Amino acid sequence: MAIRLLALIIGVFGIFGFTQGGTDVDVSRREFDALKEEVIAERSARAVMQQQLDELRAGGVGQLGFRKTALAGANSIGSIHIQDASITNAKIEDATIGTAKIADASITNAKIADATIESAKIASLEADKITAGEGIIADLTIESTLTLAAGGSIVDADGSVWNQSGITLVSTGIAGGDAVVFENSNGTAVGYVSADPSQLVVGAYDVGADPGGAMVATAGNIAMGYLSTGFSSFPYLDIDISEASIAARGYFVIPPLTATIASGVLAIDPASMIVADTEAAAASDDLDTISAIPTATLTAGQILVLRAANSARTVSVTEAGNIKLSSAPFALDNAEDTLTLIYDGTNWLEISRSNNGA
Repeated sequence: MAIRLLALIIGVFGIFGFTQGGTDVDVSRREFDALKEEVIAERSARAVMQQQLDELRAGGVGQLGFRKTALAGANSIGSIHIQDASITNAKIEDATIGTAKIADASITNAKIADATIESAKIASLEADKITAGEGIIADLTIESTLTLAAGGSIVDADGSVWNQSGITLVSTGIAGGDAVVFENSNGTAVGYVSADPSQLVVGAYDVGADPGGAMVATAGNIAMGYLSTGFSSFPYLDIDISEASIAARGYFVIPPLTATIASGVLAIDPASMIVADTEAAAASDDLDTISAIPTATLTAGQILVLRAANSARTVSVTEAGNIKLSSAPFALDNAEDTLTLIYDGTNWLEISRSNNGA
C-alpha cells in the first residue's frame, strides 16, 4: 500500500506535468480514482471497527467476531466489560481473555473455541446444555446455590445420575466404583454406602488395627460383621430372610435394666432382663403385675428374665395380677435367683425358675 501511495503521489506530479530523471511519469485519472477509493474503503473499514468497539462499550452489539485479534498483546484480549448488552452472534476463536465480566447480558448464539478465560464473573447464566471437555474445568467453586430444575440432571462418565428423583449410583464392586462417603470434621473418611450388582453395603473404614464393620443386604439376606474378612474369622450376625433364620458367630448378650416395684406393679422398658427391686428398698415386696412404661409397649412372644436386685430384699412373685406360675408365690430372695417368663399378649407365663441362691 505504501508503494502504491508513493506511485499515486508521483502520478499526481505527472498529471501536473512534472518529470523524474527526464522521464514523464504518467498516471491516468482512472488509476488515481481507483487508489483513492481503496484509501476511502480502508478508512471506512476502520470506522466500522471503531463503531463496533464503541457499541460494545455502550452495551449493544449486533455481531462481534474475534479471530487471533490483538487488542492487548498478541492474540489476546486484555479486558472486556459487557453490561446491559444484547449480543446476537459472537464467535471467539484462538483467543485468550484475561478478565471478563458479563452482567445482565443476553447472548443468543455464542461459539467459544480454543479460548482461555482466566477470570470470569457471570451474574446469571441460563443454558440448555453446557459441555466441558477434559481439562477445561479444573476446579469449580459455587458460593451460593446450585439448583437442578425439572428435567435437569448431573450425569458422570459411568452413568451415575443425580436428578430430582434422587441419586442413582453405578458401582463396580463392594466399596468400589461409586459410593457415598462420609467424612468427619477432620476430613477423614469414616464410612460409606456402596453397591455391586447384587448387594448394598453400609460400612465403616478400618481404623488402625481395627477392621471396619459393615452391613451387607441382598434380596433375601442381611449380614453384619467385618467385611474385610468375609464374615468368617470375626464375630458376625447373619439374618436369612428367605429361611426366617438367624445365624451368629460370637455370643448373645442380654443387657439388664433395673426397675422398682410400685404398689405391686413393675413397669419395664422393652428389655429381656429386668433386675427387680422392692418399693422404697423394703425388706420384702409383692410383685403382682408386669406392665410397660408409658413410652414402651409389650409384644406377644417377648421373653423376660427376672432377677432380684439385692439378696437382703425379697421380691415375692404372685398370681394376683397378670403373672401365671407353675406354683405361687415364688420368692426371689437372692440376687442369684431368676424367673423366666414369656408374654402371650395378656399374661406373663412361666417358662422356668432357678433358686440359685442359698
